[in-house]
Amino acid sequence: MIEKNYKFKSPNYKTRPKDTIIDTIIIHFTDMKDDITALNKLCDKKAEVSSHYLISKDGVIFSLVAEELCAWHAGKSYWQGREALNNFSIGIELDNNGYEDFTETQMTSLISLCKEIIKSHPINPLFVLGHSDVAPARKFDPGRLFNWELLAKNGIGIYPENVKITEVLDLKETQLMLAKYGYKIFPTGIIDKQTIDTMRAFNEHFNPTSYNVWSQKSQEKLISLLNYLPK
Repeated sequence: MIEKNYKFKSPNYKTRPKDTIIDTIIIHFTDMKDDITALNKLCDKKAEVSSHYLISKDGVIFSLVAEELCAWHAGKSYWQGREALNNFSIGIELDNNGYEDFTETQMTSLISLCKEIIKSHPINPLFVLGHSDVAPARKFDPGRLFNWELLAKNGIGIYPENVKITEVLDLKETQLMLAKYGYKIFPTGIIDKQTIDTMRAFNEHFNPTSYNVWSQKSQEKLISLLNYLPK
């Protein structure tokens, strides 16, 4: 087992629903000035927020809530037809203000932790997600600077190659594809807020070099990802 720090414990948790299968990992950034500030908030009963783990910039893994318990990290959330994802997920916070690179040591610890979680629970690779994936209207973490491709290369989640396409897909088809992949988006056929938020979240995860523009590469990544869905 990997080394963890148990010095801090959060009172913010509840029991999971009976017979719950933990099949999801949700990754966050803290958006705070340092790990101590984040730990204090995550362990503050009045804050009513928590995560199972927090990883500092120097790679220390703080265990705050036991994995069998439900931590309060995702809030109002949705993925592939399910809501209230706290019930099914393990939440990992990374000490990062949202505008800085994640450290190499931090990412190494994250990979080790995720591998251990995957050995303990039937984590669906399609359910290794960012907070922005499950709540795109509210959240931006872990953001476009997070290296999802590195995780996938280490057997954690999915980061597909592009599938070259020549056809032009209309907006409603794209919305339907995003919904099929897992996002909560409705096929309105217009560029509304839900579409802007969802496309931004998708790009931050799979096409960060042009995260604010829905491009041909974005479309190719999405089509490629649909190939991973159960037939």
